[in-house]
Amino acid sequence: MTDRSHEDVSFDVARELAEGRMQGSRLAWADFVRNSIVMEQVRRAEPVTLLDVGCGSSLWLMRWIVEAGLDTKYIGLDADEARVERLKRHRWRGTKPRRRPEGVVHDAEKPLPFPTNELGMVTCLEAMEHFVHDTTSTFGFIEEVARVLLPGGIFLLATPNKGLQDELQHPHCHGYESAHIQVRAALRKHFRLDWWASYRMRPHLVEELDPDTRYLKTPLPKGLLDVMSAIEHTQSQELQPAGNVLYIAVLPYSRRHQGPGGTFGDDI
Repeated sequence: MTDRSHEDVSFDVARELAEGRMQGSRLAWADFVRNSIVMEQVRRAEPVTLLDVGCGSSLWLMRWIVEAGLDTKYIGLDADEARVERLKRHRWRGTKPRRRPEGVVHDAEKPLPFPTNELGMVTCLEAMEHFVHDTTSTFGFIEEVARVLLPGGIFLLATPNKGLQDELQHPHCHGYESAHIQVRAALRKHFRLDWWASYRMRPHLVEELDPDTRYLKTPLPKGLLDVMSAIEHTQSQELQPAGNVLYIAVLPYSRRHQGPGGTFGDDI
């Protein structure tokens, strides 16, 4: 039995939750796969300065980076001062961070408190739906991410897809959720959208587990990205994904920002 967040569990715990053998959420398996894909991207970009927008209270990404021994600089940003203080006061046991994590108290609906072309990676994992409130603020936030990233920088965004019915998936805690087509348009305005797939589709996740080993039936010759493709079958950009969606976007080297309040355009 566990009282940890479904976003903040180990592989074994996530699998047991998915199987229903532990009291908790079956979302754990989907979120574990999502988190593993995020970490795969961090490892590929290493070393990098990473901004985690809406880092929240679980701080799983910070811990995974440190436990992996990466030379990545983690900066957690959240509007909740108590959550940022928890980050700053975190007591490390065992592996120590190679680069001390930092915390920033800031409302992400406002311009990000970083210079232009400052960061190598930005993550925003199930947080955007808590601070944007319409299409304009969604596009504005994604433009801000593009501004603070270095050319070639990576943006990892996970957010619920409002879907075709125009209804919130989580009305109890989300003020606004963006539709997949809206997020794609906002990303493509500034980024090269390399990949996306939906996750948190139930009960289908459990059905993908091998009945004997309880691991995913899908072989992993090319890494965890293939797992998501096999689970969700949403690689075709003509399909409408269900549930939450993870996007991997890269700021092209041919793009530049004109400065605060400016616009993006191709370099000549």
